[in-house]
Amino acid sequence: MTPSCPTCGSIGTPVLFGLPAPSALEAEAEGLLILPGCIEPEDHPHWECHEGHGWATDEAEWERALNAILEGRPHCARCRGPINEPNHAFEHLCRFCRAGA
Repeated sequence: MTPSCPTCGSIGTPVLFGLPAPSALEAEAEGLLILPGCIEPEDHPHWECHEGHGWATDEAEWERALNAILEGRPHCARCRGPINEPNHAFEHLCRFCRAGA
């Protein structure tokens, strides 16, 4: 269950600090994750709403949400990057690795 903002009641989006993996960049592009950068403040938020309010929740709840967003995304067998558009001849490779195949 996605928590609601304690300030405005909007649905929250998980916030992930650090150097993002390709699957995290893809999730951010889809609006499923917020990637604010590598420097994690001491009292960092786990969630942020569309109004920009940030808040922390139980660590386990936040981790479950991240896992649900990041797990199960298809990845390239060569570079481990996301596969956005399937291609029957090279289903296991991303478009960059297919170009070099």
